[in-house]
Amino acid sequence: MTTDSRPVPDPDPDSGPAASGPGPEVPPPAPEAPSPAPGAPSPAPEALPSGPVATQALDPRPAPSGPLPERLFRLDHLLRQADAPAAAQLFTNRLLNVLAKQPLGSRLTLTMEAERNGQVNVTLAAWGVGEPFGGDLVWCGEHTHVWEEVDPVVDRPRPAVLREAVPAVREQPLFLSLTRADLTPEGHALVLTDTSEVPGTGGLRPRALGTWPNPLACSGMDLLRTLRSTGGVLRIHLAPATAVERLMLQDQVLTTEGRASVEAMMGYMGTPVRMRMLLGVDEGEDVPARLEVAVDGLASDMLYRPLGDEEEPDAVWGGGEDALQGHAVPQGMARGLVKVPAAGIRSDVVGVPCLLPTIPDVPVAQELPATGLRLGTAPDASGRPVTVRLGVTQACQHVQVLGASGAGKSTLAAGLIASALEARIGVTLIDPHGTLVSRVSTELTPGSAHRVHVVRTADLEHPTPLNPFAGRDCEDMVGEVLEILYAIFDPRHEGIIGPRFERLFRQTMAALRILLEDRATLTLVPQVLASRQRIKDVTDAVATRDAELARELRSELVDNRSSDFSDILAWVSSKFDRLVRSSAMRAVFGSGYRAIDVAQVVERGEVLLIDLAAPRIGADQAAFTGMVWLMEHALAMGARGSWERPHLVVVDEAHLFQAGGLSELLAEGRKFGVGVVIAHQHMGQLSASLGGAVEANASTVVGLRSSIRDAPRVEERIGTWSGGSLSRLPNMRAATTLATPKGQTQAFTLTIDHNERAERQRMLHPDWAERATAVTEARRRLTSSSQGGLSPLGSADVDRAVRRLCGALSQDGPGPAASTGRSFLDELLKSHQTVSEEDE
Repeated sequence: MTTDSRPVPDPDPDSGPAASGPGPEVPPPAPEAPSPAPGAPSPAPEALPSGPVATQALDPRPAPSGPLPERLFRLDHLLRQADAPAAAQLFTNRLLNVLAKQPLGSRLTLTMEAERNGQVNVTLAAWGVGEPFGGDLVWCGEHTHVWEEVDPVVDRPRPAVLREAVPAVREQPLFLSLTRADLTPEGHALVLTDTSEVPGTGGLRPRALGTWPNPLACSGMDLLRTLRSTGGVLRIHLAPATAVERLMLQDQVLTTEGRASVEAMMGYMGTPVRMRMLLGVDEGEDVPARLEVAVDGLASDMLYRPLGDEEEPDAVWGGGEDALQGHAVPQGMARGLVKVPAAGIRSDVVGVPCLLPTIPDVPVAQELPATGLRLGTAPDASGRPVTVRLGVTQACQHVQVLGASGAGKSTLAAGLIASALEARIGVTLIDPHGTLVSRVSTELTPGSAHRVHVVRTADLEHPTPLNPFAGRDCEDMVGEVLEILYAIFDPRHEGIIGPRFERLFRQTMAALRILLEDRATLTLVPQVLASRQRIKDVTDAVATRDAELARELRSELVDNRSSDFSDILAWVSSKFDRLVRSSAMRAVFGSGYRAIDVAQVVERGEVLLIDLAAPRIGADQAAFTGMVWLMEHALAMGARGSWERPHLVVVDEAHLFQAGGLSELLAEGRKFGVGVVIAHQHMGQLSASLGGAVEANASTVVGLRSSIRDAPRVEERIGTWSGGSLSRLPNMRAATTLATPKGQTQAFTLTIDHNERAERQRMLHPDWAERATAVTEARRRLTSSSQGGLSPLGSADVDRAVRRLCGALSQDGPGPAASTGRSFLDELLKSHQTVSEEDE
């Protein structure tokens, strides 16, 4: 059954709105003096009667007054939730339960107020609450609201127009007989009742069919939008109810509720609270109807009325003891109306910032190693942070670090390297950009700096020569370099380079090995293939040492008169020209020397920091150089004399190095005491072969924040993650599973704290960074200068070697030639032009 929702004057002013019991029948109000219904048009100002309504509509807003709140909390932002109505209701339930535990005399005032700039301020003022209330409020809103305590301020003035939301069942007369004309002036019945007598009760009349407000499932966001659009304000005063108020309310509710059972109503009663709910606006003559409708969405059966004549509006707005006394309501009613909105996954502009929540920390469930390489901290079952270490043996089972840019991959790598240096474990860092090398260099302790080699690929003044052919079988190294060239130029083997390219490269490098021995280097391939005459001269020189190779060169190149001969030479030379055209690449690979013996670095437990300088020399050039360094480590791995001292190879942006021995290091490194730490952004970056090697062999997985698309794959890679989507992880937090002597751990949340530890070190030892940098720079210059004759080899050196083998050179021997004043590229282009002219 329904009831009219408009307010009706109390037939007995002395009884008060909270009077209980049926009482005698009261005649209906005189039709000539009805009370205005909320939301109905008000008469013109000159026709307004005297009283509170007219006063509130006409008087200016009073000045701020009243005591400051003892504590004031402001809603900073909302956290989006998949089930926003449930989240909003959970906050309400918790807040009401916390309120019930506060001492008598305490009170709360929740205010939601729209500003002129469209912002909606949500505050909670508190008086008389216990000291832990701030933490209680945080608990109430965990995962839904973020509150901050601010300095108390003077309360805002009461609105010019003020209405109170009250339960309809309290305002409407009860037990009116339908045999009488119990109608409003408009002719509507006030309340429907069952007028039939109940047998055996002596003519006792039944209860009315009205009902108390029932909470409605909603997020409260519509209320925020409406406050913002109307410029309105909503205020709810809350306080614990006294024992007398609870007893009186129980009697009143059981007497007036006409639909629910006694058992249901006792549950609805819960722990009653004092509550007054006020709506207001500063402009206009009445509260907009849409604001009342928005409150109707919180709970059913509500009415909106002006304050009574006997009440002082400012006192009610302030919510003091006198204003709240006698205004107890059931907890079930408060559960519907005390609603701080909760944001859903998708929400529009509502006047309050709405953010997606970060996922909660997952505690570590198993015992972690007490020794090893430090990764960070993790909460245990009690929430206390414990140190997370990776055993040295388990580090050789390899580590995969995934995460978006800026999530913490480099910081984790820097912390891991610092821990390895502290344990005197050898480390190699391959850094495409150089920023991580710089950071690690500045964080070195003076005691470890003497073990460090720093390679700056783009440093032309102090280059670090590298030649994979020096001291090794040429045929084997040609195959290794070809794998790298395929990874750069033809990763899908589509014919960009193919068998003919391979054969020409093998023949050319074999000829260079005869001419220059260990100084044969791939940067000279374009010089040998520069012209037909150069190839003929080289072939004649090679014939003195290797007749079979000379025959191949003569039949396939020297005597080749096909029209595409020059194109073939240019095709082969162009691939090497692309790699070694820059002065930095010629400085690294052009001298034919190898400045650093990686096998010795690994064997001695030294540290090798390699800055590939990709932004300066180019991505392909950096990738090629990095893969050559990895190849050096793969070759050094099998030559280890002692495997007891492990060596870590840390590869940042590992997806750039698909070939060159990285897969081999992952597959075989553990057997030789070599552990690989690879860091990259997402799973799709790895080739099938490298991705398979990582998934099969990397036992420790650290998953930082990932994209929405990649997060499920990373979670599957980790295996047992229960902390929510990795796309919401904050920086320096990671879902982690560790390899331990007993097997894999359950996934937990790792906090990477190396930044804080490094900052403490800088504060305690401000001179360490400068001292370590000075040592490493001195060692780098020494490594460069110790090679002597570092000028890149060129065409003149090839000619000199040819003449030496042919007996035409006196006693100078091979060595760097004087500068011709022309660049390498100029000589190469002129040579290609010479070949074309000879063919014509």
